[in-house]
Formats: sequence, structure tokens, C-alpha cells
Amino acid sequence: MESQTSNVDVDLYARFNAESEVVNRAVVADHRSEGPDANEVITITPTSSPALRAGTYFINLGVFTANTRISARLTATVTSGGTTPPPAGGNRTLTSGAPSAYSLEPVSSPTLISAENAYQISVPAGATRLEVRIRTTTPGVDVDLYVRAGEAPRVSSGAVQADYSSEGDTGDETIVITPQSTPPLRAGTYFIALGVFTPNKRIDGTVLATVTTAGSSNTVGQPLIAGLLQRFTIAPVSAAALVADPSFRIEVPSGTGRVRVVLQTTTPNADVDLYARFAQAPAIAGGAVVADYKSEGSTGDESLDITPQSTPALRSGTLFISLGLFATGVRVEGSVVVYIDSAATPPQNAVELSSGVPGRFTLPATAEPTLYAGTSGFRIQVPTGATSLTVRLNTTTPNADVDLYVRRGSDVDLGDGEILADFFAEGPTGNESLTITRTSSPPLEPGTYFIGLGNFARNTQVTGVVTATVERAPTAPAAGANQRLTFGQATPWRFGAVTGPTLLSGDSAFRLDVTNVSRMEIELNTDTPGADLDLYVRYGSPPVVQNGNVVADFSSTGLTGNEKITISPGANSPLRTGTYYVALVVFTPGVATSGTILAKDLSGSSGEDLKLSARRKFGNKAVEAGLSKSTQPEDPMPADGRQAIKGKYGPIREQE
Repeated sequence: MESQTSNVDVDLYARFNAESEVVNRAVVADHRSEGPDANEVITITPTSSPALRAGTYFINLGVFTANTRISARLTATVTSGGTTPPPAGGNRTLTSGAPSAYSLEPVSSPTLISAENAYQISVPAGATRLEVRIRTTTPGVDVDLYVRAGEAPRVSSGAVQADYSSEGDTGDETIVITPQSTPPLRAGTYFIALGVFTPNKRIDGTVLATVTTAGSSNTVGQPLIAGLLQRFTIAPVSAAALVADPSFRIEVPSGTGRVRVVLQTTTPNADVDLYARFAQAPAIAGGAVVADYKSEGSTGDESLDITPQSTPALRSGTLFISLGLFATGVRVEGSVVVYIDSAATPPQNAVELSSGVPGRFTLPATAEPTLYAGTSGFRIQVPTGATSLTVRLNTTTPNADVDLYVRRGSDVDLGDGEILADFFAEGPTGNESLTITRTSSPPLEPGTYFIGLGNFARNTQVTGVVTATVERAPTAPAAGANQRLTFGQATPWRFGAVTGPTLLSGDSAFRLDVTNVSRMEIELNTDTPGADLDLYVRYGSPPVVQNGNVVADFSSTGLTGNEKITISPGANSPLRTGTYYVALVVFTPGVATSGTILAKDLSGSSGEDLKLSARRKFGNKAVEAGLSKSTQPEDPMPADGRQAIKGKYGPIREQE
């Protein structure tokens, strides 16, 4: 049993010749699978207890999640003696460079999928390389890869007989065969088998074989299948990098209305960006990424929506996808999936909503769940500068179950029985809401947003309202060098989004007049989650950028938006009477940031036991070393007052 509804608990029971039942608050069944979610498997064999026997088995579900509609797929497979479950779907004869999807039914013990179920690829004379990859989309499974020339791999005396093998502990394996391999690559048919070592679990994935012949160039990127999630692993890097392996490509057919690329990482705090380019792979030129489309947030979850209205416009052809890794020294895992939607004409008669003004609807009674979109839906225009879009659905019909769907640029629609939308609210009632911001996935962008309703109240007419509210950021007075800081008083600040590492100095700097102070502290606190800002202080004039370096007397350059600088008479640039200027560097692109700056008078406190942490940034990498006051100066700036701060692919720039 596989669930399409997340965060629910459904257990699976089977009983021979009778329904499972509850007796004394316990389920009476012959076989059971009672995990914490709704993905359960029961495998019954002649060695089970009780043993498999001929006859009728009754299958029952135990639902432990209340007030939630649950969708799932239940599959029962009967296997004749002596056979292994073949991979469902996909052609056993592979075409070079074209991935083939497979689905392996659950097995009760380690099983080799081979013989008549083996894949095969023809290698012509003159071939210089054969690469075979398997990638699984089912997490937490172990599938190994075996290749043999001339005949299929097989099991003999408990071991797999094959010419080549890749036997890691995951479901992602690769074998590369060349004329220098043992045995060497030769012309003929190569057979590919899969070894399944995870019992009682259905496993989905792809197998890809690529043949390279003399005089041909290796194809860039792993081919993707639209709608099929492709998992990846990126090896640790020592500095920010545009990753060559893995990279991906997908063929976009003519008549496509939208391509959506979604990147998600499972590694905590990973910063991975997403790039796409038609006709050739994204590349680095002049310290910047050359790509047609970019998503460069501060996390590892990014997305791209490419439409005929994009710049450049969506077109048919090969779309190459690359990843930029900015988390150093860590192995990153995640997935990429590409959705391709056919061209759709936006409905002209959908109800146009005004921000904050409810739109009424009446849904007729139907016998089956029905999606209302197109002329029965709504749309709203989101202008440039908007910070959020909130869509609320409220029904006036008691006990109605209506869900809410929102999609940018194209109408909400159905495809293969699934609802095509960017955002979903699918609770068990008729009151739903969605809030879309610049940090959503996909992020809020200017354009037309279409709203559809899914009616799950059978045989009942439903009435209600839909309200869409667009909000813009309030216009705040610009923080400038004339904005003075006062000791002991937190001063709020807010800056708009930047496109790259930016020094907010000059008119955007703060000033602090110092008299009769022997020791002070400047503290930056940022309210924006995940934002990276650094803090700079300079005596007599605002910090500036010269030749890509920040000129300042003091800095605090951690990896968050909370920084602190302490200045005392013992610093390289001793504390003195006069005016100090405070400036910020914003490293997180695409989001507005806000917070406070607080100046503290520490004249009466002792700093003898103070431990300092000096940081230097090289590219996107921070190197930290704990320094004690007794051996190092208090301020980490070089003697000439400059520190080299670089962003992801280039030097910091000053605010224009």
C-alpha cells in the first residue's frame, strides 16, 4: 500500500478466508504491517507463519489519523513458484542516453532481477565507453547494479556472476566500462541486472545506459523524464562551485506551455542554487553563472517556472540544468524533478478578483469529486513589488469539503488524474487558506494567479466566497548616515531585496557619536529568517568598497544575520571620541531584510576574559579560528583597514 496523502497513519492487515476484526481492542489477523505512516507491505510466502496457502485472502486497512481524507494505492501481487517479480514498465532493450523507468514489486529476501527480466544494450564496434546508471526515487532502499557481456548475470553458490558490479548501500549505482577495464569493453550485447536487498518495499527508479563512440562527445547531464523525481548526491567541495556531476538535461517538446524545475535538498542548512539554459549547459564566465534562468535563494530548495512570458521565452529543445553548491565541506543529498505542461489558453471568463474583495461562488451538486477551474474559477493580478498573496476559501454550506488550488500563469487543471497547481490547501473542511510570499516554493512573482476549487462534498450544492489579498512592503524612510544611533536604544532598519552581495553604506549607513565612553559594543540583530548580513564599523567616515574590498576599521562576518563588534582602547584602532559609522553587507539575494542595531556603553564592564572569534570570507567559505585577547588584537581587520569579502561568484558591490 502506498499513500498519496502525507502525515497519515494507516496499517495493513490480511487474513485467510475471513475478514480481519477487532476483538478486545486488538486486531485479529493472520498477517499485519503496522508502521508509523501509510506505506505498508505484507509479503506472504510458504515459509511465513501462517504459511501461504491457496484460497481467498481478505485485506483490511486500519486508519489511525482522524479527520483527514486519505488517498492511497493498494496493490496485491501473486507470484508463481520459482519466478522473481519483474520490473514493471520500461522496455528491456535500452536506447543509449534514454532513461527507462522501472518499478520493482516487493521481495521477501535478496533477489536478483535478471534472466528474461534483465535489461540489455547493444554496444557497436568502435565504442569507447559504456556507462550504466541506476537511480531510485524510493528513499532508504538498497539496490545494486550488475553488468555482463553476452549473457545475463546470474546467481551461483549464493554469489552474483557478472563482469562488472556496483554494490553500494543505496539505490544509486554507476558502472563505467572502457577498453582499459577488466574485462575490456567490446562490441556486442551487454545485459544489466538489478539486485534488490531491501525486503517488503516497492521500489521505483530509472536505469540509463549511455554508449560513447569514437569521435563523439559525451552528452552533458543525466537525462530526466518529465514528472519523475531524480535523486542526487553532491560530493563535498572546499569552495563554492557550479557542480559538473550531477547535472541534468531534458527535452522540451514543441507546444509546451510551461516547464517547472523543482530542486529540494534533504541535507540540513545546505545552500544549493538552480540554473537552467537552453542548447548548452550553464557555465562560469567572468565570475558569474551564465544561464537563461536562475533561482538563487539561501536554502537548498529552489524552483524555476519557465513560460512563453519568461525572459528568454520558453522554447522547444534541450534544457540543461545545473546546480551551484555553496555549502562547503558537506555531502549534499537531494532531488530534481521537471514538470512539463502543455500549452493552455488562459480562461477569459474566469472571475477577476480585486485585492481584499470577496468573490462569491455556487458549486452544483455532483456525484463525484469535481475540479472547478477555467470559467468556474477565479484569477487575480499580482503587481511588481508585491510581498505576499493570501487566498482564502470560506463555505457557508455545513460539513462541506472543498479544497483550494492556486497556479501562476496557467489555469489549474487535471493531468493523469492529478491536479496541476503550484499551491494546495486540502483540509477536511470547506475553509482553506494559502499565503504565497517571495520565500515560497515557487516564490511569489508578478503575473496572473489562477484559483481553482475542488469539491469533495458529494450530492450537495456548496456556496461560499473566495478572497485574494495582495500586500506590498510598506515604504520606510531610507536609513542614512544622518540616522543617528543612541546608546541603549535599539534602532530598527529595513532594506529592500538585493541581487548579490551588497554593502549598504553611504546614505544607508548609521552614525554614532561617542563621548566619555571607554568601551562599547555594536550589535546587529536580523528578523529575516535565514538571512546572512555582516556588520562593519569605521571611524570618521562610512565604510566603502575599493577594488572588491570593504574598507572599515572593524567587522563581524558570521554566517547569520546576528553580529556583534566590541571596541575598546586596546584595539588596533583604539576607541576614541568622535563619530563612528555603521554599515551592513547583505549576502542573501532576493529577499527584503529587517532588524535592529543596538549600541551599548560598556564603560563599566570588564573585558579581560573576553574570547574573540576572527572570521575571514573567501568566496562563500568562512574560516573561523578562536583567538584570545591576550594574543590577538580585538578587531580582526588588517592593518590597512581592508578586508576582502567576496560573494558567491564575484566581489561585493556597493549599493547603487
